[in-house]
Amino acid sequence: MNQPTEDRFKRIEEEQRLLKEEVRQLREQRTEEIKVTRIEVASEDVLKHLDGINKKLDRIDQKQDQHANGLMMHTRNISALQTDVSTLNQTVASLESKMDDGFRTMEKRFDAIAEVQRLILARLPERPES
Repeated sequence: MNQPTEDRFKRIEEEQRLLKEEVRQLREQRTEEIKVTRIEVASEDVLKHLDGINKKLDRIDQKQDQHANGLMMHTRNISALQTDVSTLNQTVASLESKMDDGFRTMEKRFDAIAEVQRLILARLPERPES
């Protein structure tokens, strides 16, 4: 055979061998197992910060409960006051009615006294003029 042709074949064979090796390596890389490692993100500072936030939330929750209890107390007190005011309004209306009746009775008595006084004065002799 011819030397240039033989060299050419050897070169092609070598290139083919190299390509096969690359394909084999690529197949190994592609099927190679991917290892997953667990990463712990929460550091001590983050945990302390979260604890602080939880404590603040607990305080807020307690304050909110206190405010809710206070509002319930005020609601009950307002309801009692409304009942008392209603009772007072009824009592005042009753007293006004009784006072009106009393004033009418007193007015009749004054009228009767005035009538008696007029009758007495009418029976008295007239004063001599001096």
